[in-house]
Amino acid sequence: MKDYLNLESGYLILVSLKESNKSYMNISRIAKSINMTYSHVTKVIPYLTKNGMTSTRISGRERFVKLTKKGDTIATYLVLMNKEIGVKK
Repeated sequence: MKDYLNLESGYLILVSLKESNKSYMNISRIAKSINMTYSHVTKVIPYLTKNGMTSTRISGRERFVKLTKKGDTIATYLVLMNKEIGVKK
């Protein structure tokens, strides 16, 4: 997958994880919160994990994702930037 396709999706995933206030969030819930397909989110998560922004854990058939320290820092800046320029979710 091309990196430019991951940019907007990754941004939305990071912000969704940050705003959820949960330590781990399952992929279905992430997909629903950002109005994307489960399949697409599943393809973007490895890109974020490879770049150190998320970590995943598997429990049974479900995969859970959480922000790493790096991902949390980036997501914090993204949320602040959204507020500054007036972007509404």
